[in-house]
This record gives sequence, C-alpha cells and structure tokens, in this order.
Amino acid sequence: MRKAGIIDPRHVAATTAAFTRWGPTAATPYAAAAVRHPRRAAILDHRGSMTFRQLDSGSSALARGLRALGVAGGQRLGLFCRNHRDFVEANLAAAKAGLPVVYLNTGFAPGQLGDVVRREGVDVVVADAALIDVVDEADIDGQVIVADGEAAGYRSIDDVRRRGRRHPTLLTPRITSPVLLTSGTTGTPKGAQRTGASVDAASALGILQRIPYRTSDLFVIACPLFHAWGLGQLLTAASMGSTVVLRPTFDAEATLQAVAEHEATVLAIVPVMLQRLLADDALDAAKLQSLRIVASSGSALPAAVATEWMHRVAPNLYNLYGSTEVGQATIADPSDLQAAAGTAGRVVPGSTVRILDDQGKEVTTGTEGRIFVGNGAQFSGYTGGGTKERIDDLMASGDVGYFDDNRRLFI
Repeated sequence: MRKAGIIDPRHVAATTAAFTRWGPTAATPYAAAAVRHPRRAAILDHRGSMTFRQLDSGSSALARGLRALGVAGGQRLGLFCRNHRDFVEANLAAAKAGLPVVYLNTGFAPGQLGDVVRREGVDVVVADAALIDVVDEADIDGQVIVADGEAAGYRSIDDVRRRGRRHPTLLTPRITSPVLLTSGTTGTPKGAQRTGASVDAASALGILQRIPYRTSDLFVIACPLFHAWGLGQLLTAASMGSTVVLRPTFDAEATLQAVAEHEATVLAIVPVMLQRLLADDALDAAKLQSLRIVASSGSALPAAVATEWMHRVAPNLYNLYGSTEVGQATIADPSDLQAAAGTAGRVVPGSTVRILDDQGKEVTTGTEGRIFVGNGAQFSGYTGGGTKERIDDLMASGDVGYFDDNRRLFI
C-alpha cells in the first residue's frame, strides 16, 4: 500500500469517512476520491471529461431519483450498458440506494436478455439507447431507464438524476449482493452471487503485491465493465484516485491511440484484445512507452501472444488466472512469462491454490490434478441454486493443472 501511494493520512482519512457512510461498496472509493481529488477527471469517454466530484454528486442524485420513482432498497437493478460514464454512475447510484446490481452482457440477444432479467428478478433496467431495440424485443416487465442518450417512450438517466436533485434525503444503504454472470459457452449464463462486500480487502492487497499499480496511474480499460475483470479494474482505479479512459466498444486502433494520446500507464484487456492489438497496423511500440502495466485476464493467454507482446512492445504484461466463481488464484508477472510463457503464474497473496486428485488429496509437484482455490473473494452460489464443488475451504475452478518446481501454475 505504501508503494502504491495509498498509505497517506489524507487518503486514509477520506477513505475512512467514505467507508463510514457507504460501507464496503463501490461508492466508497469514489466518495473518497471526490474528497481528495475533486477536480481530477474520474472518467474520460466519448462525451468528454467527468470529475470525481461530479460523479459522486451525480450518482447521489441518481440514487435519490431512483428512490423517488419507487425503486426501493433491495429491488434489483439490471445494468445493460457499454463502457461509459453512465455505467459507472448507475453502478454507484445502485450502491447508494441499496439496490443489488445484475451486470448484463451487452452482447445478449433479446431472448437471452429476457431470460436473465426474469430469472434474476430484475425490477428496473438501465439500458443504453443504442441497445433499446434489444430491450424492446426482450419484452421486459418493470421500469426501463435509458442511458447514454434518449429513446422515445422511456425516461432517460438524466431525467431521473434531475428528479433526484429535488429529493435531498438519502439514507445509508444496506449492503447488497451483486450478481455477475458466468461466461458460459452455450445457453444462458448462470448468475454468480457475491454476498456482502463487493471487494475483499485481503484479495485486493494480494493483487497490489503482484501488480505494481500506483496512485499516479492513468487507466485505459478496454475490457467490458460488466465482466468481473473490467469491474475489478474500474474499482482498482477508483481506489487509486486514478483517471480511466473508456470507449463504448473495443476498437484496436482507437485503443492504441488512447494509450498514446493520454500517455496511459495501465491498459486493462482480455487476451483476444491483446491479439487484435498485435495484429493492428497502428501498433507502434514507440508510442506505447508510457505503459507500465498491461493487465490481462478473462480467458487463457496463449504463450505465443505473451511472447510476441513482450518482444515487440515491452516486458510489461501481467496475466491473472481466476474466475467469476473462485475469484483470483494466480498472477503471472513479466518475469514469469519470460521464463515460461505458458504459465498462469504464482499464487496471489491472500489466496490458496492446491492441486488435488480424484480422492481430494494433494498431489506432488509436477503432477496434474484438479485445481482448487481458496480466498475471501469467492461467490456464495448460483442464483438458480447449486455451487462449485468444495473440499474443506477450497473451491474447484473446473480446470486441471499442475505446479512446476518454481511453484508456477500451468493449466
């Protein structure tokens, strides 16, 4: 924490005050940043700049507006938005209003969207204007609020926020349990619920020990915010008081331009995006010299891709292995990837990873077995019932792997 720059009397005081008000929710790091860096840009997106003060104030007004519309604490809010300020503001407003959020995949077809909204008991959906046709075809019951634009017949998020500015009272919310959707390759994804705090402190500190984030960083977050990895990177940036650059959809050339233009120090991606950056003619390592960290997760990182990135650009690649269910397990830093490009890395401090046989006994180094993970960031179960296999305090990741002699994990 000292190296990251967050052991500072002002930071600690602001975070303590925010935590007292909003508890272990996404609202806390933003409220703290609004006190410490009120005029600093929290978000740079296709609509321009938005400061931490504006985001904190706007999300409070939006929370009050939701309450004024009769959206009561405990009802569920579905977030069907791409990467932009309204996603962030609605996410914070839900935390302040005590509304559990269901993060909806913006790639859903109408049938998938309708199935998930009904199954998860979503009461109000905040959806992008660009996606409103999908919402219409999904035949959703309950309120729909339009974000990032307007759509005939629907309230806009700006209307709800204006309504909220006339309702100054906002009670301290109860802590809610967000629902993240598993990526599932076929059919409708499952809802993975997390009970209580949205961020596990030990897990967050463990990641800080392996990935050298700093309070001076500027993030370009290219991965979707509705996924656990994108959401985690967003909250990491907020905890640092860092500016994030967002684009509604991923474009390789535009991402490279954003890194160069803003002299970004952190790029958050998923492996397929890394492949597309390497394949783009606009890739110029000389224009990416500001990057200290390229943080990848969400799927397997091919060894050839890791090797090519570090050879052509820089040894600044970090790859996290985990899942929506088990949380973070291991991180491969540049030295790990240079020594063994196919590795998933070493265990994150605060987590436990063991390789077990079919009888649940730990295997020897170099022997393949089932991967089990333990930490405080695991999900509490699927919303439709059921969970992952558990042995003692460890949860099955569903993958098979082994540790080498250097305690590097291979999947």
